[in-house]
Amino acid sequence: MLRQTIISSIGRAAEALGYSFQPPTACAPKAQITQLPAATIAPLRIVSTEGRKEPRVTYRVVLSLLSPCNFANADREPLWSVMERDAIEIYRVMELSPMVCAVSNFSATPSSRPLTRFGDCSLRAEFDIEAIYCIE
Repeated sequence: MLRQTIISSIGRAAEALGYSFQPPTACAPKAQITQLPAATIAPLRIVSTEGRKEPRVTYRVVLSLLSPCNFANADREPLWSVMERDAIEIYRVMELSPMVCAVSNFSATPSSRPLTRFGDCSLRAEFDIEAIYCIE
């Protein structure tokens, strides 16, 4: 349940910024994209757990933001700047989520090649989300 809550929070934040959100699926998420701009997320990966009385889990989030790009115009810097700002905004929104204790280790890397058949400009953002989980 915690995993799904985090994914849906990221999806709402991305959609508020104008991206169509593609949650993790069994097949390649980039193949599912039908329109740009889009945001995809890899399945969350647990990187650490701790605590007995207040159990915490840290998930590694890998988020890709994709925007339409005309590759005849080689200047992708403005698009990367916008996507960096959007990735930071998603990171900031996750800090305010009720089940989240901390968000850390943010990094963002622009991609030099398109990830879809649409010819996109993309940015890969990664960060850790530490959250409290319930033991049932």
